[in-house]
Amino acid sequence: MIEYERENNLLTSKDQQSGARTLLRLHRALEFITGFLSELHKAPDESGLGSVTSEVYSRTLAKFHGWVVAKTVGAVLLMMPTKHTIIERVSLASKQVTGGIEAVRAHNEALMPKVIEVMTSVYNLTQKLYEDYEILDLP
Repeated sequence: MIEYERENNLLTSKDQQSGARTLLRLHRALEFITGFLSELHKAPDESGLGSVTSEVYSRTLAKFHGWVVAKTVGAVLLMMPTKHTIIERVSLASKQVTGGIEAVRAHNEALMPKVIEVMTSVYNLTQKLYEDYEILDLP
């Protein structure tokens, strides 16, 4: 895809859509989501996630946003609820599972390190690809 888009001047064209640019945006979002899940996994249940989520945003996505957007998003993220609240909301749909919400929570907690590991691996592979092609700064 990258080679095709480079050969056809699609990487920097503002008039044409580019799969490489779209994937780059998803790649950047993956870094944020991975960081967020890592912090979520480490946090105690009653810990507020606002400041850590805002910090993850600052070191990942904020550098690609203008000052106004970055400050606004950073401030909004400070209102994140506790880990317990997030897990409850995510697990709510699974109340019918045998063992109830606590079984779902335990399963999710056990699975989280592997999910983070796989997401990090995908991020690193994509990062290397974009570095090799020198296209980490696509518009």
